Amino acid sequence: HRYDLSLKVPVRHLATSDSRSVFHTPLPLSGEEEKGGEASAGHAARASRRQFGVRLENLQLDDNNIPKVLSTCVEYLEKKGMEVVGIFRRSPATATIQTWKEQFNKGHEVDLESHGDPHLAAVLIKLFLRELPEPLLTFNLYDPILALKSRPTEEKVSVVHIMLRERLPPINFDILKYLVRFLAKVSAHEEVNKMSPSNISIVIGPNLIWGTNPVASLAALGDINSFTLLLINHSSEIFPEQTKASKTEEY
Repeated sequence: HRYDLSLKVPVRHLATSDSRSVFHTPLPLSGEEEKGGEASAGHAARASRRQFGVRLENLQLDDNNIPKVLSTCVEYLEKKGMEVVGIFRRSPATATIQTWKEQFNKGHEVDLESHGDPHLAAVLIKLFLRELPEPLLTFNLYDPILALKSRPTEEKVSVVHIMLRERLPPINFDILKYLVRFLAKVSAHEEVNKMSPSNISIVIGPNLIWGTNPVASLAALGDINSFTLLLINHSSEIFPEQTKASKTEEY
């Protein structure tokens, strides 16, 4: 999507790897946000109010373990955006996006209905994903995901179900499950909104995962989008109702 590739935001270098990517444009973090730390019972007390450009384990989450910006945008779109033609493809003015982004970053209660533009909520979802310091699907799963392309579809579904449950951190798993189920709902209205699972995967896929090499990430777009399409088309099998993320060392 042309808008996804055009934002002029400086890329922050991660200490652990060269993670520069055209899809990854996080803003500099404050000292509090840089400290990191594991999620714990006291997480909410020290979590960053900021929603964009912050590691997931440092975010304030809602009662369902979902970042506030994501749940706010999804809930609004479920009410007002499901039948909007080209949702996730169109974008408001950059100044408008930045204004609303700052409202979330300041910890304000955001009322998207007061603006009345579903495209704003859709863009904020993509922006939130793209500005994560590490992609939602993590750097560790980049190569395993690309390696799936040679497997038959029926085998991929089972493999992906296990891989995501066992290798994604619990917070990432919960957010991905929440997001993919929502995207499947959007695609169910494709006769009206013209956003088929394939169309959605093209605009969302590059914001779910990228590699440490931007050139290689561009070359892998087809495989990334195909993986996203698999998630949407088989959301109920990959994310059954009772599925919980589990911590294991190997897949």
